[in-house]
Amino acid sequence: MNEIPVTIFSKNKEVEITLSSDWKVSTELINPSLLKLSPVDRTKSIRIDRVNRADYLSDTSLTDCMAIHKKNIESTQGPKRKKDEIIRTSNLTIDKKEAYVKEGRTSYERNQFGYITAYLESNYHFYIITYTSMYEFTLADREFFEKMSQQFRILNDEPSDLVLSSTDLTSHQGKYS
Repeated sequence: MNEIPVTIFSKNKEVEITLSSDWKVSTELINPSLLKLSPVDRTKSIRIDRVNRADYLSDTSLTDCMAIHKKNIESTQGPKRKKDEIIRTSNLTIDKKEAYVKEGRTSYERNQFGYITAYLESNYHFYIITYTSMYEFTLADREFFEKMSQQFRILNDEPSDLVLSSTDLTSHQGKYS
């Protein structure tokens, strides 16, 4: 089946991503993000988070942001991780910016997830793009992430005090899933 590519924007068009039409904006995933997407079967998800650089000390690096992100995940309420294993790390160019990428697997209670997270920085923000799967990752998942990340664009990186949650998202394809 040949899926039609669709470009999806965050509410204020800070970012866009082009994916196959079976990916929809999701409002049911927990935690505020700039953009959250999942296919109809909800076995996978993409989260795009944006953190204001102004919220940190002026010399905060991308590596510092990654450590803060990890600490925040570990301190969240809800089911605790039983295990978190980094499988591989790499670099990737996303929207003409060098991104640090880590792939891993983690488990919460009885559920195991695979994930790939890319961290990149711009003048005013840090961006965190996370692709998760309810199952262990395959080569097809890695290839999907690399292809998907090449379809990601930062459209507006101007400083902002806006806090955007999933209920603030719009998709040019119409309705939320």
